[in-house]
Amino acid sequence: MNDLMIKHIPAEQRVLRDWNGLTEAEQRQASRSEILHELTINNSWRAMSRYTRSQILMTPSDHILELINVRVEDSWTSNMELRRIVEGNIGC
Repeated sequence: MNDLMIKHIPAEQRVLRDWNGLTEAEQRQASRSEILHELTINNSWRAMSRYTRSQILMTPSDHILELINVRVEDSWTSNMELRRIVEGNIGC
């Protein structure tokens, strides 16, 4: 992919990756939702994964287990709702 970019896109038109820097929202110590919003709007997926990983690592381990349980319950509820929808469509 990098070779194709070098071949077809002039250097001044290529987007530079920010490997180590903080986003503007992180620099001004904005709320978590503001930081995630900025990363999403800017399509900064690497920065989002870096930020998310740092947040997970800073979270106490007992709280992480609690969050995983909530996520599993949400997934179970979503799957049951989807099953009801599919069964309803089959019955039509």
